Amino acid sequence: MRAVPRRRLRLPPALLLVIVMALPAGAGKAASPAKAPSPSREPAATPGEAPLSAAAQGSANGADPAPPVLLDQEGKKIAAPPPRPQGERLAAPPGSRHHLFLYLIDGLGAFELPAHGYDRMTMTNVSTLMGEGMTYLAAYSVSPWTVTSVASILTSLYPSAHGLQKAGDRLPASAKTLAEVMRENGYQTALFSAHPLVGALSGLDQGFDWIEEIPGPFGPAPPRGPGETSATLNRSILAWLDRRNSPAPVFVVVLSGDPLEPFGAPAPEGRRFTDDAEYKWYSEVRARLLRIRPGNLGMTTVADLKALKADPDRFARAARNVYDGALYYNDAQLRSLRDALNSRGYWKKALFVVTSTHGEDFGERGLFGHGASLYDSALRVPVVMSYPAILARADQMRRTCDTVDLFPTLLSMMGLPVPSGLQGIQRNVEPTVATRKETQRPAFAETSPAGALPTGRASMICEMPTKLILYEEAPQGYARPEAEFFRANDPTGWEKRSVYMAAPILAQKRRDFLEGWRLVKGKPQLVPDAGAPSPDPRLREVLRSLGYLQGLAPDVASGSGKGDPPKAPAGKSPAAAPAKPKN
Repeated sequence: MRAVPRRRLRLPPALLLVIVMALPAGAGKAASPAKAPSPSREPAATPGEAPLSAAAQGSANGADPAPPVLLDQEGKKIAAPPPRPQGERLAAPPGSRHHLFLYLIDGLGAFELPAHGYDRMTMTNVSTLMGEGMTYLAAYSVSPWTVTSVASILTSLYPSAHGLQKAGDRLPASAKTLAEVMRENGYQTALFSAHPLVGALSGLDQGFDWIEEIPGPFGPAPPRGPGETSATLNRSILAWLDRRNSPAPVFVVVLSGDPLEPFGAPAPEGRRFTDDAEYKWYSEVRARLLRIRPGNLGMTTVADLKALKADPDRFARAARNVYDGALYYNDAQLRSLRDALNSRGYWKKALFVVTSTHGEDFGERGLFGHGASLYDSALRVPVVMSYPAILARADQMRRTCDTVDLFPTLLSMMGLPVPSGLQGIQRNVEPTVATRKETQRPAFAETSPAGALPTGRASMICEMPTKLILYEEAPQGYARPEAEFFRANDPTGWEKRSVYMAAPILAQKRRDFLEGWRLVKGKPQLVPDAGAPSPDPRLREVLRSLGYLQGLAPDVASGSGKGDPPKAPAGKSPAAAPAKPKN
């Protein structure tokens, strides 16, 4: 099947402060892809596909990306800021006690944003934040699984180091989380999650004073209509803030599931990129897929579609349109949250971070969803920071990094002490020649089956202009070599073909580096819990609803999914635990 095409962005001139990455001087014809009859959505300047933005392309070529071009309301260029001096540290003075909001959008890949070359203005507000704050142009998630990714963000440990890799496992109590560090520094902490495993069920509630789980994309009752997790999250966040009677600053973590809603987001935003007829066809097929297999799209989706006699190419296009509408809806809710925080006096005294858990595939290499891939479509994530108190203009960090770096970087930016034992490094310091080795390193990622599906085991190292993926076990049914090595100067395009045999010396150096990382940082770092807690009665049903208990075979109990879609009214049954203070 063919992947969903991506086209170059044509920005409307009236958009305020949208970041459009300029091509490097002398880029010439190499930046212009040739047309082909079978376009693909993969993030590379390859035949039939839209090229990366200059930021992504510059990073892929091993050079610093060009500075952003900012546009005013009339489409006129605003002068780009000069690079920050080497050694300059971007940080608030100690004792500033600013608020920290960490907003995670589950399933948002970096290449879904206009600044990375996408042709749709899916996230206007996020683009505006890029024009006001700090953007990390080459950030990677360390895992294509949500729970594992969040655990790494909150602990600054890689997946093998913290051990929370299989759905239903728990983060050991010996972990030191970002929430615990913030609470030790006098912060009130709160977690608002639309994922049932990002919370108490997985031990990710450590350090939070208040935890509120809301019904997300998948609960015990099958989803029957558009979801609005970000709107519900906003109401919960603001209600908690309004109840506060403490002068302490706040640390708030939010996980929105809008992009993974199987039926998209509510109209009109959720239907922005589709029409009624196509949405009706998509929703009927999606309902039948859910009867075959609960949970998100994944490695079996193509086979399941063929069993339903539904065209995988058409479904990929329709699913992408619904997904884009959900992004547009989530972005509108982000704007509402920003306005509400501003009116309550939080925004100008806060570091507000927007990032993601992982990206999503829509037919690339025959894959849908996430979990079975370490390609850029699944791992490249946006990292955008607004910090009005210290960021007076747009700024960029252009070198490769990964999401374990968030923990130490956020603490450093807020003028708070950074504890020892973290695997991430501070990314708010412009390196000097002397400090380059300490402040720059490759990005790493790894994946293993989170449930019963044989999604494979692999690890990845990326430091532009090269990337290496090592497979211990390929996803079942998908041919993979022992190793894939990609170079940015490959004329076929980034991640289009492995050049492992064509560049053996360089590939071996990368492999040695990755193997060294696996020996040192890719091993357990936490003391296991002495006694296993009593299993939560909700856990098995949550795992079933997310699809983790089902292997390759269709769900026999559902009657193979060929029945009519559910006809109940739109909406979802509550699946979340009640909100509660954390002792």
